[in-house]
Amino acid sequence: MENLTAADRYERLIDQETERIRTEAQTYSEAETAQIDETRDALRDLAIPFQPMKSPDWQVTMMRAPVKGNSHGVLRGSAVVDASVERCAAYNVTKVASGRNAATSAVRINSHSFVCKTTVDVNVAGVNLREFVWISAWRWEAEGEELLVTYKPYVRGTSTILVRMQKLPPVDNGRVPQTRVTYTQRAASGSLVPKKLANRFGVAQLQPLVDMKVGLDQSEKIDGDKRLEFEEMVRAHDQPYTEEELEVIKKGQDLHEIFEGGKGKVVKLPSSLATTKVARKEGDNHAFGWATTTVRAR
Repeated sequence: MENLTAADRYERLIDQETERIRTEAQTYSEAETAQIDETRDALRDLAIPFQPMKSPDWQVTMMRAPVKGNSHGVLRGSAVVDASVERCAAYNVTKVASGRNAATSAVRINSHSFVCKTTVDVNVAGVNLREFVWISAWRWEAEGEELLVTYKPYVRGTSTILVRMQKLPPVDNGRVPQTRVTYTQRAASGSLVPKKLANRFGVAQLQPLVDMKVGLDQSEKIDGDKRLEFEEMVRAHDQPYTEEELEVIKKGQDLHEIFEGGKGKVVKLPSSLATTKVARKEGDNHAFGWATTTVRAR
């Protein structure tokens, strides 16, 4: 018997869901088709002024648009995720349907829909926890270039969510697929909430997008491959330089003369692994910086 960790089992669930989304043909009921169409038409192409919110991740954009009579307004988050459309959708579905979030439980209806219940603390003094119950369904759009995941109120609840996943060109010489994932949510907690608290609530509601971005992130692989490519380019470089390029290199080399013979004022750094100095050329008001360290690399 395989000795799998909880993380391994979770990854296997995502792999299985990815394959299901990629290969299985789906048949939708009239109610499911109506849910996806209505949610798409209501939230995908909103022409309303969104205002930025402070996101916990600089690679994830978070915004909120005020709506009359709804203190939470409409929330929107967007990020480029280092994964295929199918894997992004599988990540989103699996995180909810597997009950990965302790405040969420779900019951699967079929291969493309399930009912989920989430308990949310709106972080407002005197306001009780809010419970949202959704029926979720996903569907391919635009001939396989885009996939929508929808969340509509089921029995009770006033939050409607559209997750739009758009295929982007791969990066890293075609080795890493990428997907533009956009969450749009129209939410209400059932009470009036000040703008500051509504923004805090909004950031918390869009946190699943941050989780997806971090959980599927391939930055280390992409950066590592780019470094290797640059290393090979430098090692194999044998092309002549233009006069303009040589002039730029000469100007850079001349700057080192400012610091020769121990010249320059040492700048204290938090780390002792690097030495930094600043100095000025005679007659120049601008200071120049110089730093050195030892790098251990193959």
